[in-house]
Amino acid sequence: MRLDRVFVTLQSREVRGLVLAVATHLDGGLSSSEVDEFCEALDALAPDDDVLIEPIVGYRGEALPLVIDAFKEEAGRCEVGFLVPRALAELVQQQAERVCPAAPVRVLSGGVDAGE
Repeated sequence: MRLDRVFVTLQSREVRGLVLAVATHLDGGLSSSEVDEFCEALDALAPDDDVLIEPIVGYRGEALPLVIDAFKEEAGRCEVGFLVPRALAELVQQQAERVCPAAPVRVLSGGVDAGE
């Protein structure tokens, strides 16, 4: 399975909203309490550190990997990277544009082989 990478640069306070927006479209695998724990871990980080979550989620009848890696920069900025199959990459991009329209979004298609 080839995975795409979606990068969103935003304020750390916006990360929860983005991840929850993605999670509401999933059929399990990422609960709001897991999102809260992820965001609490992000808030506790020093700049130039990251936090990672790697659930298997349900989407459109399939179990798919969802890797979210949030890197904390200076001044409350974060770069959040999603490593996901194409269908989830499109969902992440749509939700990023909806939830935080001013945030830059970059998509790198098919760059990682997840193996099977």
